[in-house]
Amino acid sequence: MSKIKRRTRARQTALQFLYQLDLRGPELIEELNNFLRENESDRETVSYARTVVQGVHEHCAEIDEILGVVAKNWQVSRMAVVDRNVLRIGAYELLYVPEVPPKVSINEAIELGKRFSTASSGAFVNGILDKVSRIAKEREESQPEPADGDQASAGVLENCVPTEGVATEGVPTEGVPTEGVATEGVPTEGVPTEGVATEGVPTEGVPTEGIAENTVSNNSAADHPDDALIEED
Repeated sequence: MSKIKRRTRARQTALQFLYQLDLRGPELIEELNNFLRENESDRETVSYARTVVQGVHEHCAEIDEILGVVAKNWQVSRMAVVDRNVLRIGAYELLYVPEVPPKVSINEAIELGKRFSTASSGAFVNGILDKVSRIAKEREESQPEPADGDQASAGVLENCVPTEGVATEGVPTEGVPTEGVATEGVPTEGVPTEGVATEGVPTEGVPTEGIAENTVSNNSAADHPDDALIEED
């Protein structure tokens, strides 16, 4: 079964339940799932029929108000039960289901009216839903577009978070050496000292191999052969 046929069947099933709901009262909505289970087996059809029934039931007051405005000389309460529920289904799709094209909603409602009501119901449904579709279009066009500031607001918090390598706001960085400099007061034991200036740092007990100091003699091992022998031992 195609999606179009499923939707058509779903509208018919929804109309049958809405007809009973209209006559027996809103308490019947609790029996919706049982009704769908007993009358329809296709899952997609059941899903859309449930959507339509629940949508009409939830928005019924607003839908009836709009129908009352556009249906001149007609009160919704005095329309035929089938006709007003066909109109409710069509109006619900026009106002709240933008994925369904307006022409499809109107044509489907016309066919429902012809099949389940009188021969004149098609023209009646068509005239009213055409006006409802205009209201739906005006609503859509009147929706304010998000301002540039609103579109950019999603990144505000992210932009406020300091990233790696960026100084925190309020912390002076001008003139502060950062590379290779030991912070004052931080113990240096076990810290590699190669290439680091040692002026002012106590050197007692600190390995000095490979570190040039002002106090180390520049004489070569050739001038002190005995020292060279000691080192070899």
